[in-house]
Amino acid sequence: PGQQMIIREFKVEHLDNFDIQDGQAEMRAYLEMPDYGDVLLSVGGGYSLFDGETLLACGGLAKQSNHKALAWSLISKNFKAKHMVFFTRKVKAYLNKSTYTRIEAIIRKGFTQAYRLAELLDFKCETPDAMSNWFPCGESAYLFSRVKCQV
Repeated sequence: PGQQMIIREFKVEHLDNFDIQDGQAEMRAYLEMPDYGDVLLSVGGGYSLFDGETLLACGGLAKQSNHKALAWSLISKNFKAKHMVFFTRKVKAYLNKSTYTRIEAIIRKGFTQAYRLAELLDFKCETPDAMSNWFPCGESAYLFSRVKCQV
């Protein structure tokens, strides 16, 4: 029988033994930092998605200023295609409720699944050329943004 999808407030211990998906291999260096979870909490925290007791993903919005935040997400190898619709709907609702007028996301060059997800979440690529040497491992990345018009 299928498990129940549960969203919980992000906690540092959710990163203990986190088995990140291969598509986010560049994030392993960050996960190895002893205080990375504390950093995520300090800039705004986030949420974690579970299927029963199995951790699937963590993510949130890191405040950069009163109007701007950086979206972050860590997806585990436990995340499967069957989780995608629920995940996308919940993330989109979270972004829609946000009071930030600009939300940015950094996506590694060549990570096409992340490009597609960003587009489903109404992000647009702002960098026609990749930003060189963005990650500690030397990988390049693109800047995506989601902008709400101010009234």
